[in-house]
Amino acid sequence: QAFVFHLAMADETKVLEGQTAPSRAYDDPVEGRAAELVAQRAQPVLTHHSLPMRQYMDEQIVPILLPALNAVAAERPADPVEWLAYYLLKNNPHTQAA
Repeated sequence: QAFVFHLAMADETKVLEGQTAPSRAYDDPVEGRAAELVAQRAQPVLTHHSLPMRQYMDEQIVPILLPALNAVAAERPADPVEWLAYYLLKNNPHTQAA
């Protein structure tokens, strides 16, 4: 917090090396500089375990399951669950071809 305060209290007309002129998005320059520092902070990379459920489903499940469901609907096998399981195993893009 003290670091943010000292940076914000610096002469606003001076442009620090490698940075642009101070933002005018906030009335309070201390609050504005603090917000800019938070926004520029490196964000952790999301793994499939930390993704929001909707994003995980859209990226990992739907692209594989939707074509499989379309195929089972077109085929209409006697045992759709077994047929779907076999289709998913046969068409899994995450397995390496031997």
